[in-house]
Parts: sequence; C-alpha cells; structure tokens
Amino acid sequence: MSAFFSKSRDVSERVPRRSKDLLLSIMTFVDKTVQAVVPYITLAGVSMAFYVVSTTFGAYAVMTVCGPDEGERLLSEHNWGWRTWIGLPLIPIVLVCSRLSVADAVLPLLPFIVIGNDRIRLTFPPSPALTLCLLPCARFLYNGLWMFVRPLLERGTVTGGGRRGSAHGNGAGNGEARDGGVVGEEENEFSLGRRDGQRLVLGSLLLPGISSIAGALLGQIPWVRSKLPDPFHRNILGGCLFIVMKDIAGAVYWRHRKMQRRTRRVRNYDGE
Repeated sequence: MSAFFSKSRDVSERVPRRSKDLLLSIMTFVDKTVQAVVPYITLAGVSMAFYVVSTTFGAYAVMTVCGPDEGERLLSEHNWGWRTWIGLPLIPIVLVCSRLSVADAVLPLLPFIVIGNDRIRLTFPPSPALTLCLLPCARFLYNGLWMFVRPLLERGTVTGGGRRGSAHGNGAGNGEARDGGVVGEEENEFSLGRRDGQRLVLGSLLLPGISSIAGALLGQIPWVRSKLPDPFHRNILGGCLFIVMKDIAGAVYWRHRKMQRRTRRVRNYDGE
C-alpha cells in the first residue's frame, strides 16, 4: 500500500502545472493580436504601394502627353489639391478600362468629377480640360463606328471563302466537313474581338508614350503645327490616329490569316 501511494505522488509531481505568470499571458495576447492584424497590415501596404505606383505613372502620363511646360504647371504645388490626389492614380486604371466595355457608363463622368466644371472653357482648339472631357464621348462614337466597320471586313473574308468553297465543294462529304471544321476553328482562333489580358494592359500603359511620339511626328508637319501649336493637342491627335491605324492593321492582318487558313488543302500522299 505504501508503494502505491509513493507511485501516485511521483505521477502527480510529473504532471506540468499551468503557469499563472502575467508575462506569459501578455505575450500570448500580443501574439494573437499580431496574427490577427498582419493580413490587414499587408493589405494596407500593398494598397499604398499600388497607390504610389499609380500616382507616379499618372504624373509621368501628364508630363508626357501635356508636355514639360504644361505638365509642370499642372503638377505645381499651387494646383495640387484633392482632385490631383484622386486623378493621378486613376489615370492608369482609366487607360486600362478604356479598352473594355464594362466602364462605358462611368468613364464619361470621371473627367468632370476630377477636373471640375470651373476649368472647362469653350475655345478652339479646345482647352485641355474640355478635350479630356470629350475623349470618352469620342471613344464611344468610335467604338460604335468600329462595330459597324469590322463586320464589313469579316463579311468580305467569309464571302471570299464561300466562293472558294463553291469551286472546290463538289467533292466528297468529308472534304466539306473538314472545311466546316476549319471555318469553326478559325472563328474561334482568329476572332477580331478576342483580346489578350497582358497585351491589353501593356498596350494601355504604353499609350501615353506612343501618343507623345506620334505627336512629335505630327509636329514636324508645318500645317499641323500651325493649326495645333500646343503639344498637348498634337499628342492627343497622334494617339487617336495610332489607335485607328492599329485597329485597321489588326483587322487586315486577321483577315489575311483567315484567308490563308481557308486556302489550305490536304494533298494526297501515295507513300512513294
């Protein structure tokens, strides 16, 4: 019996006791608090980094499109207010959203909110503020016109393919099925409306620099320089012309790619 009680005392002595240390309780509370706050701190840091990068790009776009003189005037401390803090980081976002149709209802209102009605003046050439306010409307009209022109280009391709199909479509049914499969594959692979996300973002962010280069080239033409003495208007015109030429070149390119795919035929192989 004495051995049993001595063994029980040994087991009880080996069982760890909960510490009532105040320091341990404080450190446990701090550790749980840090674990709960870390995701929010990370999100805040990423958001601040995105805001800084977007603001820097917005300032670069203003200096590139408006020119050094007008850009420095717009970004001076005298004009730096809450509209600037909101407008500059919105520039890369607006450039990317302008390539999409999801922001059609919001884009026309943003210039009036960011710029303000007091800066809009009816002059010729239009003031930079009025030009920026008219750009979303011009984009809307251009997209509508392009949606009308693009089917004409595609219809010309389909008509050419139909003539070739009537010339060669009197053979076996397998050939017709193969041609139909090729047509369906082409429509999915070479659709003019398909856009890659990476190319969309990169092309949108490169637009201010491309507009500046195109505007500098237009400035070499005396007639354009006399009508548009301000670099801002030449850069805007150069960017618009670049977009039109890019869309036309892309439509022509995909049209020829479709025609090339339609003219493919499988040759007979005798194995000799």
